[in-house]
Amino acid sequence: LEPVQEKTILEIGPGKGFLTEDLCQLCPVVALEKDDSLIPELQRLPITLLHGDALDFPLETLSFQEIVSNIPYHITKPLLLRLEKYRHLYTKLVVMVQKEVADKLISPFAHTFFVSRIQASFDITYHFFVPRRVFAPKPRVDSAVISLLPLRGEIAPETVWNWMHQLYQKKRKCLTTSLRSLEIPLPAPHLWEKKRIDGVPTRDLISYLTSCFVQKNKKEKSATRYTHFE
Repeated sequence: LEPVQEKTILEIGPGKGFLTEDLCQLCPVVALEKDDSLIPELQRLPITLLHGDALDFPLETLSFQEIVSNIPYHITKPLLLRLEKYRHLYTKLVVMVQKEVADKLISPFAHTFFVSRIQASFDITYHFFVPRRVFAPKPRVDSAVISLLPLRGEIAPETVWNWMHQLYQKKRKCLTTSLRSLEIPLPAPHLWEKKRIDGVPTRDLISYLTSCFVQKNKKEKSATRYTHFE
């Protein structure tokens, strides 16, 4: 994060404000904290302090350009999915997450629907490793800091996301078998033969499914016009 007074950072979960103090030196900060007991300590800082839960707070009512968060491990999935839906509101998201999650997100492959959705919606960069020993009390896992740059516009039609969700429900099966069950045309012969969904790059699969969706729509519209003229 570079010092720029023209931008505002939204910090989700500032805690006791250790990071917040440094962020204040860079630019204006809006801090969103859920824990009642931490509010008095945060009030000493020159920030816009909001009391609420990031999982349901109306983020569209705020003005900010970047988001920073040390995400509590137990809400990583719901929070990132919510921020994915609001990605049109900001230009950069910097988070500290469990290292295992960071490793999965920066991979070209996805083992779950959640990971595929985040991979497809952001350009993700791994910055540095944070060992568990630097925290007190020490957690059971290591962490890592990553940044996510939101991609604009519609990543894929909702139908494609529905297909992806169904394919991940059958992730132990060969991908070609799962595609057949959804009546989706198979790709070029042998392209994904004997591969499961987690063995195919996420963006390649979404691109292919999107092209199938477009072709399906064209055929349906053509059939509708033909029926109309009969």
